[in-house]
Amino acid sequence: MKYASRFLSLLVVVLVNTGVFSDKQKTPQPIPVCVSTYSQPLVEELVRSFTKMETQPVFHVVGVANNQVTAGLAKDSQLALRRGPLSVPDYHHLSKAFSGLAGMRTKVIGRYVVFVFVHEKNPVRQLNLEHLSKIFLGTIKDWGDLPRGDKGKPIQLFCPYYTSAAYHIVRDTLLEGADLDPKLKDWSAKPLRMKASPQAVLHAVSQDRNAIGFCLFSLQRKLPKEIQILGLLRKGTTEAVEPSEDTIAEGVYPLYQEISVLLSPKAVEKTRGLYDFLLSSSCVPSLQKHLVYPECVRRKYLADKHLKQLKEGMGQRVELVGCSSEKKMMRDVALEYVKLVEPLKADFSSNSSPVAAVSGFVNREDAILILPQKVDPKTLRTCKDKWEELSPNEYVLGGRAVAVITHAENPISSLTNEQVRSIFTGRTRSWNDLAASPSEGNTRKGKNEIHGYGLVGTSPAGKLFSRMALSAMPTSRVRKSRTAAEVISQVASDRQAIAFVDCTALPHPGCKSIAIGPGKQAVLLTPKTIANGTYPYAEQVYLYTPQNISTPTEKLLAFMLKPENVTDTLLQYGIIPTER
Repeated sequence: MKYASRFLSLLVVVLVNTGVFSDKQKTPQPIPVCVSTYSQPLVEELVRSFTKMETQPVFHVVGVANNQVTAGLAKDSQLALRRGPLSVPDYHHLSKAFSGLAGMRTKVIGRYVVFVFVHEKNPVRQLNLEHLSKIFLGTIKDWGDLPRGDKGKPIQLFCPYYTSAAYHIVRDTLLEGADLDPKLKDWSAKPLRMKASPQAVLHAVSQDRNAIGFCLFSLQRKLPKEIQILGLLRKGTTEAVEPSEDTIAEGVYPLYQEISVLLSPKAVEKTRGLYDFLLSSSCVPSLQKHLVYPECVRRKYLADKHLKQLKEGMGQRVELVGCSSEKKMMRDVALEYVKLVEPLKADFSSNSSPVAAVSGFVNREDAILILPQKVDPKTLRTCKDKWEELSPNEYVLGGRAVAVITHAENPISSLTNEQVRSIFTGRTRSWNDLAASPSEGNTRKGKNEIHGYGLVGTSPAGKLFSRMALSAMPTSRVRKSRTAAEVISQVASDRQAIAFVDCTALPHPGCKSIAIGPGKQAVLLTPKTIANGTYPYAEQVYLYTPQNISTPTEKLLAFMLKPENVTDTLLQYGIIPTER
């Protein structure tokens, strides 16, 4: 009994020292999310919605100046939200921090829109952007200096506080970074012209016939009856544009800025879940509450409008030429263009082979050719002279690839092409036969038997792997599944596993991708090695156009070459867009 008591006492001491009974156990540090300061309340609400079942805070929202958001992402944040497009220095900074932009994802989640208004009795109903900027800078001070304005009436400018989103959008989009009239910050001015809330700005303008103001726009907001919204004239146009769902969705109304979410290539699964949540329709109520026009609402509005116009016979015609294997993918890409840009009639000429597709393309003056391979002498055997005369432009849309994966704890990091072929055709059955050193083979428990998994041969990835890795040889001793998710789940739970799977299903914390090739020449699967063709089990999708193409064809091509427009569609077909 005495020894049992001593043993229990010793056990308690050990447990306390190891932290089991200690209140000082280490808790996971919240993941930093970097955002523009005035977007912080919005993002905090969205994060709370995403993590409402968590007992410990998973994310820590850090507010910084908008131009410092990308610096925060490069330093320690896994996710960031910023206003406005990324600049060239931003891309350079992020590329340097992550050794390239492979794996980085960025999407628009909504847009802030600013509207300008005057008192209803003010005769001015529209302004061009040049006049408006001069008013905001304080260089035009009298309504008489403007078309239809009353002479001898001094302009009274009211605006939200200088930390607000509206203030910064006007400064950045209209004034090219210059601050508004310094007198706005004059606290001795009566009445005070810089207001703490949009309601205060609206009220001030509604009480003063000579006043002008601006605020964030919302389709749900009810304006005082004394307020008149001004139409804005872009440079070179004669028709004023007021904010409405149509002009905002089409991008015609000029005073707006997009909010983008950026995901680090080093983000963990929880952060990737937050990224997907921010792009979902679940965020619409919170975005609208904070006067943000949601991107998913904009896309739906445009899709409904443009598809209706297409049914009514509107839209110009564009020709697409390619193999039958690319037909459905290209029609989906063209449909995305219709939904987001304008009505378009895309006619796809389907061919049985690349040779037939090229032959059809060279006889057209204005078309886009889509091929699952680069044009080579074999493809040109029937039309070489016409092709050289046409001298088409060449683009890489993206690439397909099959990843060879193992359990995350597998010590083997690379395999040669011959080793891969030997494994999946059943000739190599033990991990010991592949180990570069005794430690790699002997650390495995059991019989070291290789367990093979993969996708069914009729899947795109199965066909690609059979052609490029196995040289059309049949697989042996491989358990086949119809979905990549099922294959990955099997590999993540089996330390003896190896599998081939569609590259778009990665990454996954329980699996790792194996580099392919001999020794130091082995190539790891990345978006860059897929796009440039250095990864052995990858093929590129090419686009070709004549030197001179029509405006509709040129616009469709530009849309297709922007990854943010086509990523979601291409991923459905196992294609990773090329980074540009």
